[in-house]
Amino acid sequence: MILPSPLALSVLDTDPERAARILSRAIEHELAEALPRYWQRRARAFAQVGTPSADATARACRRHAALLEAERRGVSILDVLEGVA
Repeated sequence: MILPSPLALSVLDTDPERAARILSRAIEHELAEALPRYWQRRARAFAQVGTPSADATARACRRHAALLEAERRGVSILDVLEGVA
């Protein structure tokens, strides 16, 4: 997570409504990244590019989605990683 600069904090401190909107968007972003479907969508987008680098990124996104899904089901991430290695 990126921390705001002192200047940004002073601007947000003077505009509470703006601060609330920014905070709300940051929370939405963090929650979206915690969902397997977000990473599955990213994997599909990278897979469509068709380059070796994009394919590797798509595989990494699919692995991340699988880890999040395993965590949601209560499976130890260490057990999942052991199966991948």
